[in-house]
Amino acid sequence: YIVGWKREKPTQFFYFSVATTLFFGLIDVYSDNPFLFRYESVLTNILSGVYFGATVFVGKPLIQEFAEKARAQPFEKPGAKIYLRCLTVVWSVYFFVKATVYLYLANSDLSFERITLIRSALGPISIGAMLVGERLLRPWLIKGLKFLKVLPVSE
Repeated sequence: YIVGWKREKPTQFFYFSVATTLFFGLIDVYSDNPFLFRYESVLTNILSGVYFGATVFVGKPLIQEFAEKARAQPFEKPGAKIYLRCLTVVWSVYFFVKATVYLYLANSDLSFERITLIRSALGPISIGAMLVGERLLRPWLIKGLKFLKVLPVSE
């Protein structure tokens, strides 16, 4: 849905996405040589990792915001909030790892077309693996976090 159709207030992540798109788009449009094009995905993933990580320390963790929006109610249990905070950290690390892989590709001898093809496959596949993997591994992740005493054992 488009935000205006549902009359919902745009999320902070929406503003972040618009700002990064405009920023990199304007640089590409106004530069004579599209120097940034090869490194744009690296920088976008670094910024995403920083943004996800920052929400762990300031305000509500981004994954918690997404989850609450999907279920249309806030999480009350402290264990759920802790789990979603940990999950946000994992997503932040994911973006930094993906940026590292993209940096390696950008500095490789591969053609730009080949790099673009690899990134076009790697991005959606890795995000899908993160989403499906978390859902499938959730019971074991929760048990592990309880064992490490990150989550309360009573929940």
